[in-house]
Amino acid sequence: MASTKDRNTVFYRIYPNTLHSDLEQLRLQCLQTLGSDIDVIWNAESFSLSIEDHSTLPYLHGQLWFDNALEDEWYVLWLLQKLTAELPLVAKVWDDDGEFILIEAAEVLPSWPGRKATLR
Repeated sequence: MASTKDRNTVFYRIYPNTLHSDLEQLRLQCLQTLGSDIDVIWNAESFSLSIEDHSTLPYLHGQLWFDNALEDEWYVLWLLQKLTAELPLVAKVWDDDGEFILIEAAEVLPSWPGRKATLR
């Protein structure tokens, strides 16, 4: 069985929308854009960004153990939304349940289109 710390962690990656040669500069720009929004009282761990440049598609990434404070997980999502709205970035976020945004959105998405809709 996975430990609580393994289970209650949100993971995130941030990809530049353009070829970005200086990931450290991008990381600092992201932290500057978030400013005091990351200087909050977190339940267990705080928001952070690290560089992954050993893959074919370099990116920034982080993870945050939120314990039982789901508010921290949703706040990370808000921070990522703010970054992607203000900078040319693409973000991916998931937790031990998978891509929780899709899971939550499933409740409000229309049901699969019927045969009539697919014939158009």
